[in-house]
Amino acid sequence: MSTLPDVVAPANIWWDVYAMTGIAPGTPIQIFNKSDVRLVVQERATAPPPGTFDGPYVATNWPWIATQQGVTGCWVKSSDIVFINVQVVE
Repeated sequence: MSTLPDVVAPANIWWDVYAMTGIAPGTPIQIFNKSDVRLVVQERATAPPPGTFDGPYVATNWPWIATQQGVTGCWVKSSDIVFINVQVVE
């Protein structure tokens, strides 16, 4: 896996992991939540509605395979600023 520098995602906003990291959409990635708060993840092409907080949680210091080949979007949101590490799955 190739590891990129950590990414900081602001609180209460859906952020596209592919856009934050410069990784081409559709590339399989793995996300590590390096913060003390849970992170919500949604795999979808467009941003989830702003008022939502739905999706599987990524616990603190826990890896989660975010996408498989061909997924066109991966969005994350948390109630506080989070540090995540994203790796390309080769």
